[in-house]
Amino acid sequence: MPRRATVALVVAAAGLLPFAARVPAQAAAAVPPAVIAGPGAFLAGFATPTVVAQPGAPLTFANADVVSHNVVSTDLGPDTPACAAAGFAVGQCPVFWSATIPAGQTAVNGTENLVAGRTYAFYCVVHPVSMRGTLTASS
Repeated sequence: MPRRATVALVVAAAGLLPFAARVPAQAAAAVPPAVIAGPGAFLAGFATPTVVAQPGAPLTFANADVVSHNVVSTDLGPDTPACAAAGFAVGQCPVFWSATIPAGQTAVNGTENLVAGRTYAFYCVVHPVSMRGTLTASS
């Protein structure tokens, strides 16, 4: 692209910046909450050590580290087929959990088990000492 066309494109895009601030707040609020393991999480811990989520609503686990991680509640929940399929023994199903994943993201299972107003501790099974946090179920 010729330099003059590039400059014109940048100037035109800059003229649209004031309109970008007018994006409705609802659009930003539509993003579901996430538990995030950032780079170096095995030493630094979760990037989001405190999370708020609604019972039954989607919750994402995102791993931006080069090492595999997961998120598992320390509280036990009901034994469900999904929990058994994830490899948890009868009587050992956490309230919520995710798969252990390399870089990427996955759904957190069991959010329907959350009780509004309660706070749950969670950790990474792979790095249980350094990676800990809390999730509060909103009402």
